[in-house]
Amino acid sequence: MLLPEWTRTALPAAPYALWARGELDDFLELPEKNHAEVVGGEITVSVAPWDMRHGPMVGEINRAFTLAELADPA
Repeated sequence: MLLPEWTRTALPAAPYALWARGELDDFLELPEKNHAEVVGGEITVSVAPWDMRHGPMVGEINRAFTLAELADPA
């Protein structure tokens, strides 16, 4: 497996600084559906969910948390 070019080059600034300025995704030249962030000083790349059920599932999780908070607001 060939690694992308950015894995073989030094970052021009600290990864967090690139991320904070919103430049990390552009620097890594990621496809539009990918997302990069800095976790513990390391670059983490994730792919956007492809499953059409993702949105409704997130809504159900949010609803469950909201109901739990309403039932016990303490």
